[in-house]
Amino acid sequence: MLNNKFKQNLLVSCNYITIVMIPISIFFPIIVANLRRISVLEQYTYEQFNLIRSFLIIPIIILWIYCFKIWSKKDKSVKSFLLLFFLNGFYIPFYFHSLRKKKWIF
Repeated sequence: MLNNKFKQNLLVSCNYITIVMIPISIFFPIIVANLRRISVLEQYTYEQFNLIRSFLIIPIIILWIYCFKIWSKKDKSVKSFLLLFFLNGFYIPFYFHSLRKKKWIF
């Protein structure tokens, strides 16, 4: 079993990565479309960007599963379920913040 402090730090770190990934996922197509125009990014290929993004999605999935676990134990709201399920990457930081505010975690 994980230490509570470690678990808390892991989930908070996953939350910060999720918050950072929201604008990246929105602007990713724009960055890739203009890849050759941005001189700093000339050496990177589309596959390298996808590889980096693939590794950054893992913490989002961890936090998403954890939020579903807490939802199933304490929340049971259909609205929260639908938002978590359909807007998974975009709603997770807000739901995680509400879980901490309600003191359902930590």
